[in-house]
Amino acid sequence: MSKKGVAKISGPSNPRIGAPATYSVIEWYPETPSSQRNGSNITWELFRRRSNGNYTSTNIKKKGITGTFTFEEKALGQKFFVEGYLNSPERKGNTIIHIEPVKGTPKILSLTLLNSNKKKITEKPKYGQTLVAEIKTQNMFKEKLLMQIWERDTAADTGHNKDENTLLYEKEILVNANGINDEKIILNELMMKKAQGTGFSSIMEGGEHEYYLVVKQNTFSTYSPQTVQILNQKITVKGNGSNPPAKNPDTATNVDQNVNQQNSTGKCPRCEVLTEDELKAVFPSVTNTTLIKEIVKSFNEFCKKFNVNTCTLKAHFFAQAKQESGDSLTPAINGESMNYNIAALKTTGFLNVSASYMFGNKTGIKMAEDLGRKANEGALDLDRQIKIANFVYGLDPKAKTLGNKAPTDNQSLSENDNEGWRYRGRGMLQITGKNNYTDIEAHVNKVLGNQTLNIKDGRQYDGKFTATEALLSGLGDWDLHKMYIPAKVGVTKEACLNVIKIINSKTKSKTKRVAHLIGGAWYKDDDTTTTSHTIKEKDSMKSIFRVKECKLLNPVDDQVASDDDGVLNKMKKIADQHHTYKQETNNLRTDDSEEGISKMDCSEFVSRYLHELGITSSIKYMTTDNMISEKAFRKVIGNNNIDFVAGSDDKDFTPQRGDIFVWRRSDAGHTGIVYSYDSANDVVVILEAIGNVGAVSEKDQVKNGGYAGTGCSRTAKYTRLKGALWGHGGWVGYFRPKNYTKKL
Repeated sequence: MSKKGVAKISGPSNPRIGAPATYSVIEWYPETPSSQRNGSNITWELFRRRSNGNYTSTNIKKKGITGTFTFEEKALGQKFFVEGYLNSPERKGNTIIHIEPVKGTPKILSLTLLNSNKKKITEKPKYGQTLVAEIKTQNMFKEKLLMQIWERDTAADTGHNKDENTLLYEKEILVNANGINDEKIILNELMMKKAQGTGFSSIMEGGEHEYYLVVKQNTFSTYSPQTVQILNQKITVKGNGSNPPAKNPDTATNVDQNVNQQNSTGKCPRCEVLTEDELKAVFPSVTNTTLIKEIVKSFNEFCKKFNVNTCTLKAHFFAQAKQESGDSLTPAINGESMNYNIAALKTTGFLNVSASYMFGNKTGIKMAEDLGRKANEGALDLDRQIKIANFVYGLDPKAKTLGNKAPTDNQSLSENDNEGWRYRGRGMLQITGKNNYTDIEAHVNKVLGNQTLNIKDGRQYDGKFTATEALLSGLGDWDLHKMYIPAKVGVTKEACLNVIKIINSKTKSKTKRVAHLIGGAWYKDDDTTTTSHTIKEKDSMKSIFRVKECKLLNPVDDQVASDDDGVLNKMKKIADQHHTYKQETNNLRTDDSEEGISKMDCSEFVSRYLHELGITSSIKYMTTDNMISEKAFRKVIGNNNIDFVAGSDDKDFTPQRGDIFVWRRSDAGHTGIVYSYDSANDVVVILEAIGNVGAVSEKDQVKNGGYAGTGCSRTAKYTRLKGALWGHGGWVGYFRPKNYTKKL
């Protein structure tokens, strides 16, 4: 039987983001009746490539003689094909066109000032309230923009005149993946004073100030620097020189805002300042106030020159310093301790501790056994520690890698002819080896333009660094090896791991360094099969340096504090116990006991969550069949304390903590709980119980740092648009519990 219908289509294979792409039929099969060639019956269907390599429908279909599709920014890097057909798709041949969207012309689509609820401003805001600047862009993902708030002094109602009007606030922002940035702007007293002006202008100024928004593309972007989009959005702000900021605003959010938290340029004043309280929080065991004061004074003098001059960079620098120098800073001043027992010497990873190397008539293993602390032996004296350092750092082959000169016989451990001890780890970042000491001294003195640092000869016997030497050696190491480059990306796990690649890629303390930065679990020797330890979020550098309050908009991992006693953290602990996945149908499915929780499927896990919140009085027997609509969900839990979140079935929706996602097909379904959302990387952290097959985007979630096992309860990290959530067959959306009686 001859084929009928569409034989061949045409259209762009590399459409530009944001620009309509039109596809049309250019050839029909000869046997197709003319009555069917009018185009009204043609279906244009868009398919997307999934993580497993298969193409499945996006469920986006058009009817007509042509099919026009507009690809959004999130389509960058993804692969599609479009097919035109009469009856059913063939998914091959000339009826499809493979598509890889490309970046189009950058545009700022709109600028709007809204109230704190992201709604149209209907009442005149007062000082002390918060506005939101909504900036919509296209083809500008990860571009830097400069957002400014100006006060109009000219008589004209519109226009931007930088010579006549007053700049009140500016902030550099990074365009996110959605292309829509919502930036909070606090109407503080400093802005009010600047808007009022001085002299004659302050006398003529009325009781209302006219604000408007300006956004510029910066000259260091890849696009034309003269492109400046201006929206003359008029916001009237009530106030005068004698009135304090409003204490009881009628609209928007009242914010407890210290005027000193930002200056007129919008830059955070804490960025280049270290306080004694902050340093004490980083190193809580330091009791020497003179030491604290000297480090703080020197840091504030030198931080800008060595690229540790933002809240983000401070958090990263001190996260590494805390790991290297501990809570007491003792190794930074006195030098690395060599009080090793035999077992530690053998397992720490020192190159020379090996049966492959001979030192006189002894192997490296034998040397460790002779020098290390024996069982029941007290702390090693200085002479013994010197010998250990001279063994592990002062003999070849290790000495050569550090630039240390080994003794002629390559076995002497004497201070007189061995450089291991004098160039062992010192300073805040524990620089090690003659090459490092020499290079860092030269770099610091070059940056400062004088001979401030003198460490190239190391320190012999019980010699120490001063507080400033300990700090400058660390700052010099940081700057010389450009650790600030990966650090400035943001206070995130990924950024921290990239810093670690520079400072010590072979360290077995990666999890602890990350935990120092953002809080959370860490494992001894990074062995995740062992018992985890926890650094509370309040003790993390992210919290100590108040990075989330900084005005520079660096991404911050929004991890929930591990000491939080809310229901979500309780469910995370259950998820991380990796209980066996099983679709139980007996009483254990609703049994509130250890045996009941030992085996679960996804719906049971969610049911237990709702019970913990106090939404249900007992654990309900439910499946994803009961979660396909708000009505069905409410029916199975027996009350109305669950809402379907409007718009959550849309690809642009981003969930919030505590939401419950659901997809349900005729043959299967899945559900889980949103633990947190990482907006910088568009990753949703999900608590779930999942079967042996795992998720559609399993490899991606493991790459994101999610748990790699399947057939169990777990914490997964799904990229929002890679198929495990939105885009999955049978996607329903997100439900949100309400009126719960327990802390979320």
